[in-house]
Amino acid sequence: MAVRRGVKRPLAEFMRVPSLNLEQYAVIARCSGLRDAQALVEAVLGCGFDPAEYRAQHPGLRDAGFDEAGAFTHFLEFGYAESRDPPTGPLPDGLAGLVALAIPNRPYARTLFRTLFRQQVRHPEAARRLWQRPALAPISAIRALEGLPYAVLGDSHASHYAFDGHGAAGWLAGMPLVCLGASAADLTRDDTRQGFGAAILRWAAAAEPVDLPVLLQFGGIDAEFRWITHCLRHNISALSRTAFDDYADRAVADYARFLDRLRSILGTPRIHICAAFPTALLDRFWIDGFVAATAGTAERAPALRAALLKIALPDFAMRTAFRALYNNRLRAMCESKGLHFVDTFTPFLDASGVLDARFITAPATADAHLNYEAVGDRLEPLIRACVKSG
Repeated sequence: MAVRRGVKRPLAEFMRVPSLNLEQYAVIARCSGLRDAQALVEAVLGCGFDPAEYRAQHPGLRDAGFDEAGAFTHFLEFGYAESRDPPTGPLPDGLAGLVALAIPNRPYARTLFRTLFRQQVRHPEAARRLWQRPALAPISAIRALEGLPYAVLGDSHASHYAFDGHGAAGWLAGMPLVCLGASAADLTRDDTRQGFGAAILRWAAAAEPVDLPVLLQFGGIDAEFRWITHCLRHNISALSRTAFDDYADRAVADYARFLDRLRSILGTPRIHICAAFPTALLDRFWIDGFVAATAGTAERAPALRAALLKIALPDFAMRTAFRALYNNRLRAMCESKGLHFVDTFTPFLDASGVLDARFITAPATADAHLNYEAVGDRLEPLIRACVKSG
């Protein structure tokens, strides 16, 4: 049930938490600095917080004898600051109401808001809302509590940008809009099944009045899976640097045409083009990863696997080198158009010039993604530079 600000309502009406006792109200008031502890309880419930699910997620609370009211009080006293991933609704449910309380304890208010925002961004409904109505993003609320909001549009690696950082100069409030399996070169095409290019342009038109830096994380699929698909289609068996150079020129040129359309909507200063990350898929799992990502149907998989075995596939080092060449083209294109290029490639390499082992997600599986838990320290300064300049 939604909370209507300014209207006092008994907690029993929410049907999500039993009535708190006076001692629990006193704890909440002491932590927040608010005299009206019930107002904070209502605001957090308005963000979609579910006390019953929070208690169920943490067996230690149940074992310690906490009922739902006790678990809710625990969250507002301790859990909000313990990275416990609380159950919430989707962005931006209730966040404006939380800010409107003007909680006197500012560090408490900031951390509570960050925790709820971070979890709301992860809600499966959040992305759909942001795609449809970008202005719903609680930009002013984020900034009121010292956050730095930005949007990230990209392939599945875009979700790596959804963390709040730990710097003193504002917390990072990334809002990813993932285009699963999207190729940068195909964004300019209107005949693709996914239609991500058109979707991004529609989003940009709706987001144009919103003062928000925009990062684009595309190109990894182009520099690897799409490149190999190109070779198979054109019977290119020698995957040489020269052949890749020609391909990369065309792929980046296609991406540039899409960016011209995006710039006409958002303007140049707000747009930040991120390099393709280094390849993370190890050689022994590469064919499995490629087939899983591109076959489409189980019936096509055997023929695709057989075709791959007929060509000299590039190894881990060569695939990394191809991505470096692609990123060089991407950087040059950005420089020619006055776009901000973000080097999200070099910081993740080791001394030998390939992806540092700490950033490999699962060395024993066909996972093509960088380790989400490990990338933050390298991404954070890059994102801060974008937010500052954008």
